[in-house]
Amino acid sequence: MPPTEKCAASDVIQAAIQVIEKEGVAALTARRVASEAGVSTAPVYRHFRSMETLAAAAMAGVRDQILAYTNESYTPAPFLNMGTGIALFAKDHPRLYQALFLQTDRFEELVASFLETLTENMRMDPRFTGLERKRRLRLLNIMWTYTHGLASLIAVGLAPEGSREAIIRSLQTVGQSVIRQELEMPSSE
Repeated sequence: MPPTEKCAASDVIQAAIQVIEKEGVAALTARRVASEAGVSTAPVYRHFRSMETLAAAAMAGVRDQILAYTNESYTPAPFLNMGTGIALFAKDHPRLYQALFLQTDRFEELVASFLETLTENMRMDPRFTGLERKRRLRLLNIMWTYTHGLASLIAVGLAPEGSREAIIRSLQTVGQSVIRQELEMPSSE
C-alpha cells in the first residue's frame, strides 16, 4: 500500500484559490488543483466529495480575503476603508473578484454573508454606532452598488484610474453625499 500523501484540506483550498486566481473558476478541476498543490488527486477527493464543495470552500476563502482587505486602515474612516478594501482587492486579485461577484449567482450565499458582515462592521465607524440596523443596511446597499460598480470596472480593466488615491477620492466623494443624506433622514423612514 503506498503511503498516504500529507495534504491538509486547507492546502487543497489554497491550491484551488491559486487555480482560480491564475485561470478562473472554470479551470477548477481535481487534476488542476492537485497539480497546483503538488500532490495526486487522492487528497483532493479525500477532503472534498465534489468539485462544487471545493469551489464553495475556495470561494469562502476568497470572501475572507476580501473581508481582511476591508478591515485595513487606509484612511481614518472605517466605512471608507471597507469600500477601499473591496476596490483594492479587485485591483490586486481581479479573477478572484470576478469569480465571486461577477460570473454567476453560484456563490450567492457567500455574497450575502459578505454583505451581512459589512453591515455589522459598519458599527466600527463612530458615525453609525447608534444607527439602526435597517438604516445601516440601506446605507450599505447604496454604497455597495457604487463600490461594486467601481470594483467591477477595476477588475475587468476598464476603470480610468485605479490608484489607491483615486479609489479613496472617488468613494469619499460619493460616500459623503450618501452618508449626509442618510444621517439627515428621520429615523422613522
